[in-house]
Amino acid sequence: MAHRWPKWLPGESAALFTIHTETSEEIALIDMETGAVRVLIADGTTPTYAPSGHIVYAAADSSLRAVRFDLGSLEVTSSPVPVLEGLSISRLTRGAHYALAGDGTLIYASGSQNFDTGLQPLAPVLVDHEGQLTETGIPPCFCEHARFSPDGTRLAMSLASAESGSGDIWVWSFAQGVQTRLSFERGEVGRPVWSPDSTRIAYTLAGDGIYIRQADGTGEAQRILDLRSIGFGAPTHWTQDDQIVYMHAGTGSSSDISLLSLADTANPTPLFTSSFAEDRGQVSPDGRWLAYNSTESGRREVYVRPFPDVGTGKWQISTSGGGDPRWSPDGNTLYYQGDTALMAASIRTEPGFMSETPIALFDTSQFGGTGADFEFDVAPDGESFIFGRSTLVAEGQDRDTERGRIVVVQNWLEELERLVPAE
Repeated sequence: MAHRWPKWLPGESAALFTIHTETSEEIALIDMETGAVRVLIADGTTPTYAPSGHIVYAAADSSLRAVRFDLGSLEVTSSPVPVLEGLSISRLTRGAHYALAGDGTLIYASGSQNFDTGLQPLAPVLVDHEGQLTETGIPPCFCEHARFSPDGTRLAMSLASAESGSGDIWVWSFAQGVQTRLSFERGEVGRPVWSPDSTRIAYTLAGDGIYIRQADGTGEAQRILDLRSIGFGAPTHWTQDDQIVYMHAGTGSSSDISLLSLADTANPTPLFTSSFAEDRGQVSPDGRWLAYNSTESGRREVYVRPFPDVGTGKWQISTSGGGDPRWSPDGNTLYYQGDTALMAASIRTEPGFMSETPIALFDTSQFGGTGADFEFDVAPDGESFIFGRSTLVAEGQDRDTERGRIVVVQNWLEELERLVPAE
């Protein structure tokens, strides 16, 4: 069960919110003075109070509905009435994409598909350096954070349920053509990272911590880092000497990068503690360099620093925005995701570090890695990459049309009063 999308009622003595379970959504009210909670509407999500005296909310059939609501008694005083059809609702979070301004202007996303690219079903595919695709056999899924095992035999991913939105780690065997569930914690699980010998996987449980489990599913998961006090954290790389690079919440809206030795999990070492967002740290195959994302220039770019002494140098790799860096197996190339293309920068480290101007390998607009969290990965043999291909593109559909469009309706409260009048 989860509580989502709270909205104050006028006077701030009570608030509306959604009670979300794996099988249902309900609109509830909490009295801020007594703490009492009660369900107002049995089927609904993402509620908003309208100045006309209505509660507006989304229903499971992608309609926007409304009921009359008495602020004095905090009671619903009418039956639900559909007031708009074809509202976009996320399959994963079950949140509706709309907002109502105080002057009565309604803005919403239309379409039955998820509005977010990252929430579309994706088909994991192999892509070579020329952009040619090879099917993996993995069924289309709500998947992200794909990672090859270092021995190249398996792929770990976070797979989410379309009904509940909760994610778990699953492992795909290329030889057997089957996938096996690895994590069973309650909550949102994601961002798997393999141990160098392909026997273990580290992952994050949102709001809880970083865990390690045997990749074959045997034994119990062990929490190696408690993140409950800071909320967010996730592993991004597992080094050859058993240290885990992880990103985590920093001050304000920033994110930082730290290093955790499995020999001393009680004492993580901060690598970055700035006011910028720094994340997705990746250590080079020779263990000497750290590639990462940073917003220090005002937009997300890819940088490299010496590792682990990150304060002794810094080089910007991307030239016009970029993120999610990945090293080639030989360490001579750094790949990253540009706005619409996979980029590659040749790297030299002797006599000192030097990177050449990045070049575009192939267009990635058909993949979920652009603006989403599928993220790509480099195969251990260096010959291909894993991407999540949009199933809409695979079916020859117009993805923008299927995702819908933004609609603005002015003076919408007049229509609302007409459709759901006072009794």
